[in-house]
Amino acid sequence: TVCFLILHYAVFELSFDRFHGNLENICRLRGGARADSSAASARAVTEAFPEVLDYAKLARAGSRGIYSHGDKHFRMNDCFTATNSFFDIFSFEIIAGDRTAPLAAVNSVVLTESTARKFFGDDDPVGKALSYNGRVDYKVTAVMRDVPPNSHLHFDLLVSWPTLEQRGEMVNNSWILWGFYSYLRLVPGTDLAALQAKLDEFVALKQKEVNRPESFWEMYHLQPLKDIHLTSSFVAEASENGSGTAVKILLFVALLVIVIGWTNYVNLATARSLERTKEVGIRKVAGAGRGQLVRQFMTESLLINAAALALAFIATASLLRAFSGFTGTPDHFLLWQDARFWTGLAVVLLSGVFFSGLYPSVVLASFHPVSVLKEKATPRSRGKILRRALVVFQFMISAALIAATLTVYRQISHMMTSDLGVDIERTLVVERPLVIRDPTRNEFESRVTAFETELKKIPGVLDVARSSYVPGDDVGMINEGRKADLPDEATIDVYEIQVDETFFHMFGLEFLAGRAFSKEFPADRSTVIMNDTARRQLGYPTPESAIDTKFIYRTEIPFQVLGVLADYHQESLKQIVEPLVFLYNPGNNGLYSMKVKTPDPIGLVSRIQALWDQFYPGNPFEYFYLDDNYGKHYGSDIRFLKMFGVFSVVAIFVAALGLFGLSLFNAVRRTKEIGIRKVLGATWREILAVLIKDFVKLVLVANAVALPLAFFTVNSWLNRYPFRIAVRGWFFIIPVLVTVAIAVLVSAWHSVRAALSDPVHALRHE
Repeated sequence: TVCFLILHYAVFELSFDRFHGNLENICRLRGGARADSSAASARAVTEAFPEVLDYAKLARAGSRGIYSHGDKHFRMNDCFTATNSFFDIFSFEIIAGDRTAPLAAVNSVVLTESTARKFFGDDDPVGKALSYNGRVDYKVTAVMRDVPPNSHLHFDLLVSWPTLEQRGEMVNNSWILWGFYSYLRLVPGTDLAALQAKLDEFVALKQKEVNRPESFWEMYHLQPLKDIHLTSSFVAEASENGSGTAVKILLFVALLVIVIGWTNYVNLATARSLERTKEVGIRKVAGAGRGQLVRQFMTESLLINAAALALAFIATASLLRAFSGFTGTPDHFLLWQDARFWTGLAVVLLSGVFFSGLYPSVVLASFHPVSVLKEKATPRSRGKILRRALVVFQFMISAALIAATLTVYRQISHMMTSDLGVDIERTLVVERPLVIRDPTRNEFESRVTAFETELKKIPGVLDVARSSYVPGDDVGMINEGRKADLPDEATIDVYEIQVDETFFHMFGLEFLAGRAFSKEFPADRSTVIMNDTARRQLGYPTPESAIDTKFIYRTEIPFQVLGVLADYHQESLKQIVEPLVFLYNPGNNGLYSMKVKTPDPIGLVSRIQALWDQFYPGNPFEYFYLDDNYGKHYGSDIRFLKMFGVFSVVAIFVAALGLFGLSLFNAVRRTKEIGIRKVLGATWREILAVLIKDFVKLVLVANAVALPLAFFTVNSWLNRYPFRIAVRGWFFIIPVLVTVAIAVLVSAWHSVRAALSDPVHALRHE
C-alpha cells in the first residue's frame, strides 16, 4: 500500500508538462537566479540563432485584474498576457473559437472552460465581451480546455500580447525590464550544451554594448521544459514547483518498505520453523522429496504475497482520496492502465515470492526426519548470522529515517517559526480595488483617504497601512539603482515597494539609520528608504554613511536616501534576502493592511466588507491574513514532511515486526536455557535482561553504521536552504534512544513470557 501511494505521487510529479507534443524541443530562457527574463531576450535569441525556430512570451503585467460580465465580478490572478505563438509551441487545446490566431488582436482574450462557465454559464462565450477593471472590454476569441493539473503553468485566461504592447515598445525591446517568461522552440536534435555556449558569448557581447552587466543578470540559461517542475526553485517561478529530491527520497522509502517486508517474512517464517519440524519429518517419512517440500513452501509464499497484494489494492483504493487531498494528486490511481506498471508489479511479486520464500523453504526442507521426530532438530545456528544481519539492516533504516524525519521537521519548523524581522501577527490584508470609477486622480486619492479614515473607526481595527506589496509577497517590481558618485558599472537591480507613512511602524520594521516617511515633509516623495542588503550591495560602508546621499534610481532619477532598514524576510526563509527600496507614495492604489484585535473576527470582516462595498462598488471583497501569505511558500515542504513522516513511521513499524519475529525465534530456541537458569535461581528480571541485551547490541550497531551516513545525507539536503538549522547532538541521541526503546518493547513481549514460564515444561524431556 505504501508503495502504491508513493508511486501514485511520484508518477504524477514526473508527468509534469509531458502532455506537450513538442516537449523535447522546448526550453525556457531564464536569467541569473530567476525563472523569468528580460523583455527583449526571447526575440533577440530567436533572431540570433538558427537553432531557435520560434518563441512564446508570457507576462503577468496587465493581465491581473477584475473581470466582469453583467453582475458577475471576479478577481483573476491566475492569468497571463501571451504572444499568439503560445498555442503553436504548447499543446493546450482550443475547443471553440479562433484556432489560428486567437491572441493576435488588441484586447482579445482566451478563456479556459471553467472560466467561461464562471462568467457565461452554458452560453457560448465566443465573440462576447469581458470588462477589465471597469475600463476596457476584452473580446473572447476562443475557449480552451482547462489547464491539466500536471502543468507548471497554471492560468484561467490569456490576454493577447498586442494589448500589453499598447503600453509601449519596452515590453518587446527592453533589456532592463524583467518579469517575462520566455519559451523557445528548438530545431529537433539541437545540442543544448552547445547552444548554451553560444548563448554565453552572445550575452557577453550584449553586456559590452550597454556597459551594464547587471541588466543581464550576468548569465542567461536554457532550461528544458521537462525539467522545470522538479528541478527549478528560482526567484519568480510561474507557480510553486515540486522537488525531484523529495520524489527520489520517497521512492527510496517505498523500496525500503518492500525490502523490510520481505526480510520480516524470512525471519518470521524461519522462527516458525520449530513449529513445523514434525510436519516436515512426517512428510519426508511418507516419501516427500526435497523438491516437493520446496514447492510447497514456495506456494505458501506465493499465496501470502498474492493475498497481501490484493489487500494492498483494496487499501489503496480506500486511502487514495484522502491521500490525494493533501498531496494535490488526482484522486484516481494513475497506473491502472499503464502496461509497464503491471509488468513491474509482476516482477516485484515474483521476486518477493522467490526471495521471501526461498530461504525458509530450503531451511525446513533440509531437516533430517529421524532428528526431527526425536525432537533433536533445532535450527540453533542455522541462519543465525543472516537473521542478525537482517535486523541490523532494518534498524539501520529505522535510525536513518528517524534522524531524517526529525531533521525535516526541525528545518520546516525553523522556517515557519523563526523571527522574520517583521511583525505579521494579527494582520488582515484586503486586496486593492481595481475597478476605479473616479474620473480624476485627486478624486480617487480622496476616496482612498476617506475609506482609510472610516476603517480606523471600526472597533477592532488598530491601524491601517497601504503598500504595493505586503510581507510574504514575491516583489515583481524590479529596477536599477546606484550611488550617484559611482559609474554605471556599479548599478545593481533592486526590488521596489511603494508604501505610505504608516507602513514601517505598523509592521515593526527597525531603522538602522535615518527615519521613516512622514506627511509633514512633502519632499519625502523624492527620497528612498533601502534595506541593509541594498545598502551593502550599493557600496555604503555603514548605514549612517548612506543617509542624505544621492541614489540614482531607474538609471536617471536622483533620490535622496532617507533611511536604512534592518533586513527582514520579505518572501520566506527559502529565499535569500534581496535588495529592497521603498518609495513614498501615500496615494498608491495598494493593498490595505490592518492590525486587528477582536473577539469576533467574523463580525469584524463583515463590517469591513460592508464599508468596502460602499466605497468600491464593482470590486469583489477579498482578504487574507498575513501569516497565511508566508505559509503559502512552504506548501510543498509541508506536504513532503507529512508524506515522509507517515511513510517513515510505517517503515519503522514494519522493521519492529521483524524484530518481533526474531525475538519469537530467540525465545523458542532458548527455552531449555531459560529453564535451567530458573532452576539455578535466576529471577525473571535477570532472564529478561539476558534475552534483551543481544537485541540492544544489534540496534546499537545499526545506529553506529546508519547515523554517520544519514548525517552527510541530511546535510546535503539542508544546504539547499539559505537559512538552515545546524545538525547538533540530538541528531545522534534521539534515534538511538527511540530505536533502543522499540527494540526493548518489541522483544520484551516474548522475553517476558519465556522468563515467566514454568521450567518444568522446558526440561520435562531431559
